[in-house]
Amino acid sequence: MQTVTSKSAPLVSENPSWGFFGTAKSNFGLSDSDAASLFDRAGQQLLLSGKFGDREAVVEFLDCRLGRHFADALSFHVVGAASLDQLTAAVAVELSAKADAWVKWLRKISR
Repeated sequence: MQTVTSKSAPLVSENPSWGFFGTAKSNFGLSDSDAASLFDRAGQQLLLSGKFGDREAVVEFLDCRLGRHFADALSFHVVGAASLDQLTAAVAVELSAKADAWVKWLRKISR
């Protein structure tokens, strides 16, 4: 797994009640600060994949209903209480397995 370190401003959810942020917070019992950190880590991985566009597009993806489903998908890669590092690794696994499918679904709902 590639370690992601952000030297630019962190990616911030504009939809903290829903989307990836709210779902990850609820599903994994994260605090606001941990959910914000996971949002940024996931977003940085999406940016590095080169498949989801620029920072704005990545935030839009994570904040939309697909972001909610993306957070739900992490549940398939962790068992029980998970640390931020485990959840970040789960993002990497989900992307390596299904990045093209997530992009396809995003294009489909964006029409």
